[in-house]
Amino acid sequence: MRRPALLVVLAAWLASAVSVQAQAPRALVVQAATEPPGLDLTATPASATAGVVLYNVQECLVKVDAHGKLVPWLAERWHTADNRHYTFFLKKGVRFHNGRELRAADVKFVIERAMNPETKHPYPQYYANIGDIIVKDDYTITFSLKAPAANFLLNLARQGSSRRRSAPGRSRWPTGCAATRSCSSATPSIT
Repeated sequence: MRRPALLVVLAAWLASAVSVQAQAPRALVVQAATEPPGLDLTATPASATAGVVLYNVQECLVKVDAHGKLVPWLAERWHTADNRHYTFFLKKGVRFHNGRELRAADVKFVIERAMNPETKHPYPQYYANIGDIIVKDDYTITFSLKAPAANFLLNLARQGSSRRRSAPGRSRWPTGCAATRSCSSATPSIT
C-alpha cells in the first residue's frame, strides 16, 4: 500500500516540476540594495544607478572582463598606432530598445554629451583629453586625444560612457540595450 501512494506522490511532483520548467520567463527582476535616484548614468555618480543600469540597460564600447583585461564590447575591435588616435569598429546588429541599430554617430553623441559642461556629467575628467571625435562611417569612429593617456580605454569602460540617446527628461526610461543586445521598447520595470 505504501509503494503505490509513494509512486502517486512522486509522479505528481515530477509533473509539477516539468510544467514549471516549460513556462517562459515573463519579467526580469533586479534586486538592488538601494533605490537609484534615476536611470541616467551621465547625470548621477550614484553607485545604485550603475548597479542597475550598466550592462543591464546600457553598455560601453569596451569592457573590463573577469580577469581585469579590457575587451571589446559594443566595438568588435579597436586600433591605435600612436596611443593618441583610437579607431573603433562597431559590432553590426547591436540595437537600441526601440529597434534602431547603433551607429557611430550615436557613440559620438554620447561622448560629446558627456564632455558638455551643461550636462553636469559626474566624471568630466574622463573625457577632458579628447580633442576630436570623427565619424568615418556608420560603424567606424576615431577619437583623437590631445596627448597619450594610459587610462583612455578604461574610461570608455566606465559608467557614463554608455551609448544612450533619449529625449530630455526621460532619464527614468533610458534607451539602451541589455545583455542580449536586443530589447523591447516597453518601459522598464525595476522591482
